[in-house]
Amino acid sequence: MTKTTSIPDVHENQSHLSVDERLISESPVLTKKEVIAKIIKLTALILALAIAVGTAVVAGVLGMPLMAIATGAALLAAVVLSCLLLRRREPSKPTEELLGPQKHVPKDIAAQVQPSVPLDYQKLLRNEWTLVNTLSEINISWTLQDPNQRYYVWEHQGAPITLVATTGDIAKPRLKTSGRVMIVNAANSNMQSGGAGTNAALSAATHPTCWNNTRTSGGKINTGKGLSVGECRSAPWINRDWTNK
Repeated sequence: MTKTTSIPDVHENQSHLSVDERLISESPVLTKKEVIAKIIKLTALILALAIAVGTAVVAGVLGMPLMAIATGAALLAAVVLSCLLLRRREPSKPTEELLGPQKHVPKDIAAQVQPSVPLDYQKLLRNEWTLVNTLSEINISWTLQDPNQRYYVWEHQGAPITLVATTGDIAKPRLKTSGRVMIVNAANSNMQSGGAGTNAALSAATHPTCWNNTRTSGGKINTGKGLSVGECRSAPWINRDWTNK
């Protein structure tokens, strides 16, 4: 999730906002085509080994140099096929599933239904933030990296802060803007750079300075101190090469 804002630290605002996101990690399940490809490679490996053994026997018995060359070629093919079969499949990058704004529920019904998230956060989102239809209503120069990606935009009623929730690669900024594209450090008391899931993707994509900046409050770094449970701080996005695009 990316944020744009014109003030340096959204944590200083006394209103707290929580947007529920679910992280979907795909397990490396083989497809039908991949299974067929593995069978073909295994068959070719067996044939290559059989040819290597056969030509080696003929070369040893008859002393034919050409058969020795054929043996070497067959062994080389067997090694290549073995490497292809043993190569591990790369796991897919984690992606975010975008959840739409929660519909307003009448009070009499809300009293009977247990909310899936703490009610006070939903009340803050509903009462202090305004859902905007398009990015151009906020700033005509703001565009998305992918024009077809889904997104939702909220504007804070009491401060010049805009919250943009999108889908896409979590390790890249998804919003083109001259404003501040921000990385938000997750609410985790033990959050450190280089962890798993979203943490790993963001750590690999951003400069260590960017990550460390999310651990500051009022410009002061809390040396050796992690984020408090439920605490979330933000900082301008900085790529590995010190760019911010």
